[in-house]
Amino acid sequence: MRPVVLALGLLCCTSSAVGAPVSSMITADRDSQRVGSFDVRKDPTLRGAMRAFGRLTSCRLTSSISSVATWDRLGLRISFATFGGIPPGRTACTYRGIHVSWIRASGARWRTGLGLRPGDPVAQLRRLYPRARFQRRQIGSWPAPAYWLVHHRERCVIGVCPRPYHQVPKLTATVRDGVVRSLFLPVGAQGD
Repeated sequence: MRPVVLALGLLCCTSSAVGAPVSSMITADRDSQRVGSFDVRKDPTLRGAMRAFGRLTSCRLTSSISSVATWDRLGLRISFATFGGIPPGRTACTYRGIHVSWIRASGARWRTGLGLRPGDPVAQLRRLYPRARFQRRQIGSWPAPAYWLVHHRERCVIGVCPRPYHQVPKLTATVRDGVVRSLFLPVGAQGD
């Protein structure tokens, strides 16, 4: 019996190492965002996401210059967009150089650096992130209701802000019925 258990343990460890499982940690700070092994700042493109997460399950065009790709097995949805155009013969789903607009992770596999997961109660969120800002209404593509877990003050550079400085989220948690539903990273790399 003991050799069988040992063999199963070795098989499990070997397949994990060979299969290169996706890390489930999501982190963000003022200058970086990371979902598993996907360091958004280093390669904020469909190509970078596919390197980190493998083949996507599906991709839906949302306009001639934007799309939403899903990795169902991972509970990931990533929006891609470009202001720089798409090469002839390509679409927002087939052009691997298209940039990340936002990332949404759902499912209990995902967790923040402090241990918050989708499915956790809002009370746990408030204990882990006492400085989180609650946002009742959606702002652009940033979902609501949500708590901005990681945010910072940033100078307005696009000229449409009501004040010279404003708060910008880097990692948010969408909530409904007192429960965290997903983790959301507003990336905005599409200003290529």
